Amino acid sequence: MRDRKFWILALAVAFVLPLAGCDLFDDEDCDEVVVDDAWVELIDGNVYNMRYSCEVDPVDGDPFCDRYQEVDALTMEYLGDGDWEGVLEVVEGDDLVVRGSFDGTVFEWTAVSEGDAGTSGAWDFSSDGETFEGGAAAESSEGTIDCLILGVLAPDDPPLVDDFGTCID
Repeated sequence: MRDRKFWILALAVAFVLPLAGCDLFDDEDCDEVVVDDAWVELIDGNVYNMRYSCEVDPVDGDPFCDRYQEVDALTMEYLGDGDWEGVLEVVEGDDLVVRGSFDGTVFEWTAVSEGDAGTSGAWDFSSDGETFEGGAAAESSEGTIDCLILGVLAPDDPPLVDDFGTCID
């Protein structure tokens, strides 16, 4: 009788776990990507005006303000399987391409464009997808860069971002 119960339990586990998206012999966390279709519809293809100010802290030198209250356009695109891409069309300079995913309303990203390795950030979107705020940071052998960011759906202008100590007029 015990052997029969064991085999019934073993068969149940073998059939139920794959249905739940887990591999019995896989040591991964069995986390499935859950995509909120309403969120994709709300954000995908949106163009945001993004205002930011950055503080550069070079290894050899004093911190200074960079791109003070600059505004550029950000386009968000859903790539599928929970992955997103944002393209920041920089007015003066090369575009910044970031890829990441949403954890709730927070978009956690890493730069994938050439020359921007080591840049990452997180932007917290409003529940209606119309605004976001957050930051970005980069670290290299030359120093660090930290940015404060606010975004709104185009064509609106985002409010001024808080100032870093080095960015105060």
